[in-house]
Amino acid sequence: MTAGNTITLQGTGGLTLLAGGAVAVGPAVLATGNVSITAGGAVTQTGALTASGTVTVAAGTNAVSLTNTANAITGTVSITGGATSIADASSLTLGASSVSSLTVTANDIASVTGVSVNNGGNNGSLSVQQLGATQDVRLGGAVALGSPTVLDVNDAVLAGFSNYNALTVGTPGSSGVSRRATM
Repeated sequence: MTAGNTITLQGTGGLTLLAGGAVAVGPAVLATGNVSITAGGAVTQTGALTASGTVTVAAGTNAVSLTNTANAITGTVSITGGATSIADASSLTLGASSVSSLTVTANDIASVTGVSVNNGGNNGSLSVQQLGATQDVRLGGAVALGSPTVLDVNDAVLAGFSNYNALTVGTPGSSGVSRRATM
């Protein structure tokens, strides 16, 4: 295999990466099967990850940065790591995770279950922002009909997160000016 090439797995296989040090993932396309990454160092990306099964990342207290905006993960994502950032172009589902801080960039958060944002006994920070520049972020309430440009961060989504000390919800402005609210 040559570095930088796309890994395409077909059939019922999955992808398991075990490393004593850092791992750089991507680009990878899995039609079926799960992705499991265990690293003794940081986990980063060099290309988009497309996966229909679950994605599990175990990086100890190391950083996890899965921020390629072309990621299309339709299964549940579970992460154990330090400072963590994830971007997803599909409908993101976050499962049981434990991270020191978390930044989520997506146009849709389908569900969140059991995500603890805890920085060594201190509550960490949680940031949620939309992927598309034309997307707005709304806290609570139903998305208005005919408004597909709203990332709705409602009580049901927020209930899945615990132990965070600050919540930042943001949206980049069309001129590159960021509009954020920190609570």
